[in-house]
Amino acid sequence: MSDLLTRLLVLQDRAAKLLIAHRAVEEFPDEKEEMLTRLAARKKADLEHRTQALLIDAARKKLELESGSLEVQIAKFIAQRSMARKQAEYEALEHEIEASKAKISLMDDQQLALMDQFEAAMHSVAEEEKECIEVESKVRTAILALEERAAAAQQELPTLQAEVAAAKAALPAEVVTRFDHILRTKGDRAIVVVDHGKNCGGCHMVLGPRTLLAARSFEEAASCEHCGRFVYIP
Repeated sequence: MSDLLTRLLVLQDRAAKLLIAHRAVEEFPDEKEEMLTRLAARKKADLEHRTQALLIDAARKKLELESGSLEVQIAKFIAQRSMARKQAEYEALEHEIEASKAKISLMDDQQLALMDQFEAAMHSVAEEEKECIEVESKVRTAILALEERAAAAQQELPTLQAEVAAAKAALPAEVVTRFDHILRTKGDRAIVVVDHGKNCGGCHMVLGPRTLLAARSFEEAASCEHCGRFVYIP
């Protein structure tokens, strides 16, 4: 392996570590915010489900009150019926009593259905809240891990920056300029292995004979004709 290639690989290794550290520091706020936003959305959904369950129970209680009012009304109708002097009046009160009883029966059925819905809804709410507690615990743990990683990366930055600077200082200026340009434009590796004896390991295009020859010796930095990455054959 040529000395130039060795120094380029060292630079790539140090630059990759520096990039990872920068990302850990820069992406932490957004990652944290995203996790907290998802957690808040989950809590909001759980609260909405609990509210829906309580609305079901409120509807049942309303029916219970209405049914109670009808019971009171039936008692009044019965009292009035006992004092009715005309058959028509008696029959009218009897009709009101029967109609009220029918309404109460229907309300009783509705209340039973609402009770079943409420119990099922509250069971789901309990399960969701249990899961939400577990999710929150995991999110807090993940955020703590991100914080620790970002803090560690922040501490490492000066050392990594110095190592990158030292690695660049050991290379010709024009090679460093090309290296930096490739990283800015490609966003990944600046130097790659030739695949299958003929393909660029970055863009996977077939390399020309002269490039392959240069990539094997690497006495001078060999570059892919298509993407510009440095290429070498181990």
